[in-house]
Amino acid sequence: MFQILPMNQMILSTLLIFVFMMILSTTFFEFLFSNKDVKNNKSKNIMKMSLFLSFDPK
Repeated sequence: MFQILPMNQMILSTLLIFVFMMILSTTFFEFLFSNKDVKNNKSKNIMKMSLFLSFDPK
């Protein structure tokens, strides 16, 4: 019985963090793509950043 509580707390905390990050990222991207005139440039910058992060040379 005593092992159920820590496990549930761990799952709950990770879920909370995940949901928080999801909300943060969605609001961030909505803020980025809210301006129509700079939408293309911002998306290109995001693509460059994501490519740089995913293919990080070591």
